[in-house]
Amino acid sequence: MSRMFLLRTVVVATALVACKAEMPCNFQWGMCGYRQDTGVDFDWLRQNGSSSAEGTGTGPAVDHSSGTTQGYYLFAQANSQSSGDRGRARIISPPRDATQTQCIQFYYYMYGDDTGSLKVYVRRNDSTVLGDAAYTRTGQQGKGWYRGLVDLGSDNGNFLELIFEARIGEGQLADIAIDDVAVFDEDGACPLDDLLCDFETGLGGFVQDQMDDFNFIRKRGSTSSFETGPEADHTTGEGYYVYIEATDATKFHKARLISPVYRGVQPNDKETFCVMFWYHMYGTTVGELNVYLHNSSSTGLGSPIWWMAGNRGDLWRAGEAEINTPEDFQIYFEAVRGSNYASDIALDDIHIMSYGCSGHHIIKKESSVSCDFEEAELCYYRQDNSDDFDWSWRNRGTNDGFTGPDVDHTRGDELGFFVFVTSNYRLKPTHKARLISPPMKAHTRTSCVVLWYHMYGRDVETLNVYVRSIDGTLGNPKWTTSGDQGNYWHRHTLDIAANTAESELVFEASPGEENRDDIAIDDILLYDGIDCPSVTTQPPKTTKPPVLADSIDCDFEEDGWCDYVQMTEGDQMDWFRYQGTGPGSNNNYGPKKDHTLGTTLGYYASFDPNSYNGASLDDDAALISPLIGGSRRDRCLQFYANMNGYAVDYLQVYTRQYGETLPLDPPFYVYGNHGEEWFLLQMDIPGLNQNFQVIFVGICGRSKYSSEIAVDDIKLAQGACDLSAATPKPVGWNADCDFELDESLCGYTNEVSTYKRFAWTRNSGGTGSEGTGPLFDHTLGTKKGHYVYIEASLPQRPDDKAVLTSPTLNSRGDDLCVHFYYHAHGEDVGLLAMTVTTLDLNLKTVLFSLNGDQGDEWRPANVDLPGSLVGMSNFVIGIDGRKGPGFKGDVAIDDIKFLAQPCEGYPTESTCTFEQGTSFCGYQISQISGGVPWKWFDTLATEDSPLNSVATSFMYVEGSASNMNKKATLYSQVHDLLGVDHCLTADLILTDDSGQQILIEAMEKGNGKKHAVGTLSGDLGSSWFRGNWSLPVTLTTKPFQFVFTATAGIGGILAIDNVIVTTQLESCAKYIPPPTNPPTTRPSPTTIAQPTTATTGPMITNTTPPQGVPKPGNSKLGIIVGVTVAVIAVIAVVVIVLVCKFRSGAAMPFGISYKNERLDEIPFSGVQGCRFV
Repeated sequence: MSRMFLLRTVVVATALVACKAEMPCNFQWGMCGYRQDTGVDFDWLRQNGSSSAEGTGTGPAVDHSSGTTQGYYLFAQANSQSSGDRGRARIISPPRDATQTQCIQFYYYMYGDDTGSLKVYVRRNDSTVLGDAAYTRTGQQGKGWYRGLVDLGSDNGNFLELIFEARIGEGQLADIAIDDVAVFDEDGACPLDDLLCDFETGLGGFVQDQMDDFNFIRKRGSTSSFETGPEADHTTGEGYYVYIEATDATKFHKARLISPVYRGVQPNDKETFCVMFWYHMYGTTVGELNVYLHNSSSTGLGSPIWWMAGNRGDLWRAGEAEINTPEDFQIYFEAVRGSNYASDIALDDIHIMSYGCSGHHIIKKESSVSCDFEEAELCYYRQDNSDDFDWSWRNRGTNDGFTGPDVDHTRGDELGFFVFVTSNYRLKPTHKARLISPPMKAHTRTSCVVLWYHMYGRDVETLNVYVRSIDGTLGNPKWTTSGDQGNYWHRHTLDIAANTAESELVFEASPGEENRDDIAIDDILLYDGIDCPSVTTQPPKTTKPPVLADSIDCDFEEDGWCDYVQMTEGDQMDWFRYQGTGPGSNNNYGPKKDHTLGTTLGYYASFDPNSYNGASLDDDAALISPLIGGSRRDRCLQFYANMNGYAVDYLQVYTRQYGETLPLDPPFYVYGNHGEEWFLLQMDIPGLNQNFQVIFVGICGRSKYSSEIAVDDIKLAQGACDLSAATPKPVGWNADCDFELDESLCGYTNEVSTYKRFAWTRNSGGTGSEGTGPLFDHTLGTKKGHYVYIEASLPQRPDDKAVLTSPTLNSRGDDLCVHFYYHAHGEDVGLLAMTVTTLDLNLKTVLFSLNGDQGDEWRPANVDLPGSLVGMSNFVIGIDGRKGPGFKGDVAIDDIKFLAQPCEGYPTESTCTFEQGTSFCGYQISQISGGVPWKWFDTLATEDSPLNSVATSFMYVEGSASNMNKKATLYSQVHDLLGVDHCLTADLILTDDSGQQILIEAMEKGNGKKHAVGTLSGDLGSSWFRGNWSLPVTLTTKPFQFVFTATAGIGGILAIDNVIVTTQLESCAKYIPPPTNPPTTRPSPTTIAQPTTATTGPMITNTTPPQGVPKPGNSKLGIIVGVTVAVIAVIAVVVIVLVCKFRSGAAMPFGISYKNERLDEIPFSGVQGCRFV
C-alpha cells in the first residue's frame, strides 16, 4: 500500500514539474506557473465541470482538452462582481525565450448576453507596460470552445510573457474561460487572417512552388513578348506584378505561387474567408489559370475553386472565390503555359481575408432609397410578392455563365454588384418582376432620383419605373424604356413631385422572348428636395468592325487559323489547332488524324477540355469566323466534325451580326458520341442583307476526359444545303456471320498482337489434326460448309491467344443476345471466351467462357449482352481462343447471330429511377425532326435544378417561346406482358404552363404499332404526384416499349421520375408515397377515379397520405419478418448511398457545397429492378 502511495506521489510530482515547464498547459494539474495580476479587480479561477452560476448556463460544462467534466480550465466568472461593475481579471504566463518568432494557440469560451471582452497582451517580462492587445474578442461568441492565435514576436536576448485579460460586461450573463495554451509553431508566425499583396516590395509572403516546372517573375512595365502580357501593373499603373514568361517554358508547363498559411474558418466567425485577385490573360495561345484551396490535411491539390482559360483580352480582370474550411489553409495560384510564347499570364493585388467576399456583408442598419447594391442587404429594397418572378443580385467575379453587364456601374469592375433580371425558358413576355424601394419621405419640394440602367439583348424587353404611395396601386409608369440600348450603362433622372405622404419607387422589368435579354440597374441616388445635377451618359468608344473577308473557308493547314479568332467574353476556354491525336487529347477519344489530308500531319480545330485542369460540365469555348458580307441568296455552311467520346456534349453553330449577342438556343447543333470517323454537317444560312460571322461553340460534357469536339474543312457554299449528304452513317447493331461467302469473314478481323503467328482461320472439312476439331461446318453440315477455328499444332505454344474482333457495333441501349455454335473437342482444349469492349471507355467485360473438352459435336451458346452494360457507346465483340497444353486442342465457331432481345426473352417488370441517366435502365432519348430532347438532371452534378430544391435525378422537358408545341420522345426498354395484367406508375410534375402535355403509348417492337396508355396536360402544380395506369393483358401480345412523348409549352417544366412496371396490381389501386421533396404552396392535383381501361386517364394520387388506414396482421411472425426486412432495407440504403458517393467522383474542397445525395424512395412491392449481369 505504501509503495502504491509513493508511486502516485512521484507521478503527480513529475506531472506538476512538467506542467510548470512553460507550455503546453491544459490546467489539468494546476496553474502551470501562471500567476495572477494582483493589480486588477479579481482573479481567474481554475475549475472543472460547469462554471455557470445557477440558472445562467453561460460558462462551459466541460473543458476543451478532454471534453469531460473531469477536465480543468481557467475562467473569469461574472457573478463574482457586482452588477454593472466592469471588473478585470488578468493572469500572466511564465516567461518564454523570444529568440525567434513563435505562434501561441489557445482556446476560449465566451457565452452570455452580457459578455465583455477577452484580450491577450504580449510584453517583455521585465516590463510593466501592456501596450496594445495582440488579440481581442468582444461580446458573445457562441456556446463552444473556439481557437485563438497570438504571435510571440522575436526579441533576441529577452523573454516574453502572455497576459490574458477578461473584462466583465454589464450583467451576470458574462462568463469567460480559457484552456489548452500551447505553442502551435515554434519556428514561425501564426496562420493569417488577412493579407493584401500588391508585389510592390516583393512577393509579400508568397513563395514559389519547388515542385512545379518554372517560376513566376516579378515585373514592372510591359513583358518582353509581343502581343501578350500586360503593359503595366493593376495597382498604380507604374508598379509591380508577377507573371509567367511563356518564352522560357514549353507547352503545359506549370508555375505555382503559394500563399502564406491562413487560419481556418471558426464556428464563431461571422464571415467566411475570401480570395480576391486581379489577372491578365492576353495572347493568342494563353493557357490556363487555376486557383486551388490546399487544406492542412490535404495530400494533393484537388479541383480548382476558380479557373479561367484562353485569351481574355488586353486588360486586367478581377476574380474572387469564397473559402469556407475549418482547417488552416493555403491558396495556390497555378498558371499553365499555352502552346507558344503568346501566353503570358499575370497576377496583381491578391487579397485573402477573413472578412468575406464583396457583397457578403450586412453593414447598413437603415434602409435607403439611395443604393449601390454592393452589399447583401440591398439597402432593404424588397421583392414584390405579387409578381411573376424576382430580380437577382450578383457580380462578375466568378466565371460562371451569365449574359448581363460585364462590370457594374459603381466600381466599373467584375467585383461590383448590381441587380438584374434575365430571360429564361420558363418566362413569358407577359411576366413581370418588381423591385420596391424603401419609403421616400414626404417633401414640400420636388425631389430627384438618378438611376443607372443597362439593357442589352436581341429582343424587345421593357423597364418601367413607378412612383406610388406605400403599397398603393401602380397606376401609370413614371418612365419607361424598352429594346436594346447597347452594351453600356445609361443614366436617367426622374423628378419626384412634392407629396404630403411617403411614397416608394417600383422598378418593373418584363423579359423579351429571347433568352439572352437582360435588364440591370445600379447606383440609385435620391436628391431629397433638390434638383438633379446634369450629367450626360458617355457611350463607350465604338470598336471598328473587322474588314470584310472574301471567304470563311478554312482547312487549318498552311493558313493556320484563317483569321478565325477566339471569343474573349463569356466563355471559359479556347479552341486549339491540333495534329494527330493532339497533345492534350486522350488517345481513346477525339480524332486520330485530320480530315483534309487524312493523316497525322494534317491540322484541325479542336475543342479539348482535357487540356485544362479546371474544365467541368457546361464550360464552353467559342471560335469566331471572319466577317463575311451579306447576300440575298441562300448559302450553305459545310464542315466536317469529329465527336468521338462517351461524354461528348453539344457542338453549337450560330450566325450573328458583328457585336450582336447570341441567342441562347442555337440555330444548329449536334450532340453526343458519333464514333471515330469524321462526318459531314451542313447548316442552311438564308439570305441576309447584313454582314455576319459564324461562331462554333463547344460545350464540356460530364467528363472532360472524353468531351473533345473537332471541326475541319469549313466551307460556305452558294445555294441551299443538300441535307441528305450530311447524314452520318449509322453504326450497326449486329454482326451475323456463317463464314460461307468469302475470305472477308463478314468484317471480323484477327487482332494483331504479340501472337502474330496465331489467328482464327476460315476452313471447311476437317482441321487435319487427329482427335480434335470438327469434320464439317454447322451451317450446311457438310465438308463444303465453312467455319473459323484455331489450330493447336506447331508452331503454337501453350497459352498463345488468338482474338477475332467484330466490326464496330452499337445497340442503342437495347438488350442483345449473341447466339453462336462452337466445337471444342480434344484432350488439350484450352480456353474459349467471348468479350465485349466499349470503345469510349476501353472497358473489356467477359460475357462467356469455357475450357476443356466439350465433346465431338457442335454445341449452341446464348450470350446476353445487356443494354445497361454498353449503353449508347460503340463496342466490339471479341472471340478469344487460347491454346491448351498439347496439340489436340482445335476450337471452332460458326453461325454467329445477333438477336435484338435478351436470350431468355424480355423482362415483364422494371424500375427506372434515372439516378444514373437513361441508358442504365435501357431507356433511349430520340429527338425527332424539329423536336426537342428530353434532358437529364443529375442531382450529383454541379448544375442548377430546373425545379426548386429537388433532391433526386429525373428527366424533364423545358418550355420556351422557341420550343412551344415541339415534341420530345423518350423510349423505355422493351417489355413483354406474357399474358399477365400489369400496372405502370410514374412520378410526374407538370407546372407553370397550361399548354404542355405528356402522351404515354405502348409501341410494339418490330411493326411500330402504338397503343394509347394515358395522357396528362396542363398546369398540375409544382409538387410531384404519382400517376397509375392499368396495362391489361389485352393491350398487346407482342414485346413493346413505352413511348413518353412530351409536348413543350411556352414556359413550363414537365418532369418524370421513378417509372415502374409491375405485376403488383395493387400499385394501380392504392396510395404509393411520392418522392419526399420540400412542400410548396401550390395545391396538388385532385384525385381522379381509377380508370377501367388502359386508354383512359391515370389514377393520380396527391401528396397527402391517407390517415387512419388499419394495417392487417399482428402476429409475432409478422413482427419478426418486418424487423428483418427493415434491417435489410437499411443496409441496402447504406450501400446505395456509398455507391452514389463513389460515383460522384473525387471530393471537392471544403468550401464547395454538394447537392443532396438521397436517392428516390421506391416502394418495396416486389418490383424487379435493373438486372446486373
